[in-house]
Amino acid sequence: MMKLSAQRSKIVCTIGPASDSAQVLGQMIRAGMNVARLNLAHGTPEEHRARIGCIRAAAAKIVTPTETGTTAARIARFRLMPWILALSPHHHTCQRLCFYYGVHAVAMPSPDQGWEQAVRRWLVTQGIEKGLILLTQGPSRGHPGGTNRLEIIRLEQAASH
Repeated sequence: MMKLSAQRSKIVCTIGPASDSAQVLGQMIRAGMNVARLNLAHGTPEEHRARIGCIRAAAAKIVTPTETGTTAARIARFRLMPWILALSPHHHTCQRLCFYYGVHAVAMPSPDQGWEQAVRRWLVTQGIEKGLILLTQGPSRGHPGGTNRLEIIRLEQAASH
């Protein structure tokens, strides 16, 4: 006997100028949107790239700073529902990560005051100020003796120091 999944339908939303901010997209995702549809007949390629970036940023829940891209690539193998936001100071790492499932790579210099504050600042620029994120960090070239770390951060609460 064939077993059917509990969810047999998708909620498809067409994204346009009225719904392309990260804040509105976040509300749509929380309301149940499964698929974002872009009408490529209208708008420029740059506008579509920006919309895709906003969709990915609004859905981002896993954040991993990375020098080489290894952590983001390993997480991507699980094909998780939330997007993986990979932050790297190296443009070539970001370019390579674009080919991994569910990874949205962002070139960002390594922060002086820690990744949590840098991630919060970047998410605010994308209109994301509420929700939970999972911040992963592991040993890096600069800190080879570091430990693997997984931190759940509620964006509504003040940053820890």
